[in-house]
Amino acid sequence: GFGSGFANAAISFSGPPVVIYALMVGWDKETTRGTLGAFFLAIAIVTCIAQAFAGFFTPSTLTAVAYGIPGAIAGLLASIPVARKIPEKQFKVVLKLMIAFAGIVCIYRTI
Repeated sequence: GFGSGFANAAISFSGPPVVIYALMVGWDKETTRGTLGAFFLAIAIVTCIAQAFAGFFTPSTLTAVAYGIPGAIAGLLASIPVARKIPEKQFKVVLKLMIAFAGIVCIYRTI
């Protein structure tokens, strides 16, 4: 949690450490999804508060957010039935692919 929070604040890259931990301890799909959802909600709230205090939210930023929220909610609601149908084994494969992709992105940005 500490490593992910630090990575999120430093470079907006918090997901992979939490996903790696979930895979290593052997959580099932629903536990992983629930824990990741709660973790990212907490991190997002703290990040938004910190960014607001830093003055990052301008009227145009808030307008863009207002336009984007309905689409984000619609995407979330549409994904729930699909996510429930993903078998446990394929879920873990997708998590591993996301970690690999994140690693590739980091290496690419470094180069």
